[in-house]
Amino acid sequence: MNNIRKLIKLIIETVQKLNYNKLFLLIIIFLVKFYYNKRIKFSNSEIIKNYSKIKLYLNLNSNLFYNLNNKINLGIYSFGLKNGGRARLTSILINYLEKLKIFKIFLFTKLSKQDDEYPIPEDIKRMIIKDSLKYLKKIISKNKIDILIYNLNNVQEMNYLNSKIIPKTIYYQHTSYFYMLYYNYTSFLSLYKEYQKSKYIVSLIPIENNYIY
Repeated sequence: MNNIRKLIKLIIETVQKLNYNKLFLLIIIFLVKFYYNKRIKFSNSEIIKNYSKIKLYLNLNSNLFYNLNNKINLGIYSFGLKNGGRARLTSILINYLEKLKIFKIFLFTKLSKQDDEYPIPEDIKRMIIKDSLKYLKKIISKNKIDILIYNLNNVQEMNYLNSKIIPKTIYYQHTSYFYMLYYNYTSFLSLYKEYQKSKYIVSLIPIENNYIY
């Protein structure tokens, strides 16, 4: 109650000092601030509500992210970090996941580091996959990768990853099935069989993410 009285008193004093134009501007600023504060509170409440649902569904301990004795070894396997949407999204994903502090992130790329690449934190360990499957097996084992986000579409590599319990592989699909079907039908059939065996797939193509997978 005292706070309300103080606010009313402050408004009256302000009105006495300001002309109508300044008063109008002050009211507009106040209303805008009030609106955005309401929006922020609403967004925060939605985040908390959705998180609670996820926590209940997955039976998560509320202190899960703070009780991890060891970080999760997360590998991200992509073509490179320069040019194109795939490289940019890989960079965004790494920068976001690195902030969570529960992952130890490893980046595997086909290409060596180039000039003008999309940025990633300097402490991210990066390795170049030269001999594809043979070298991939080696670095997964050596670095004890728990989760692998796979951005490519190599059938041999996918066949190997689908046969493993660890790492858990998330296929992050950037290319439309319709493009692959048109480009090489035989290759598409082999690739689709591997996707059918997969447990975790995310597609950036809405129609595929919503209906095909």
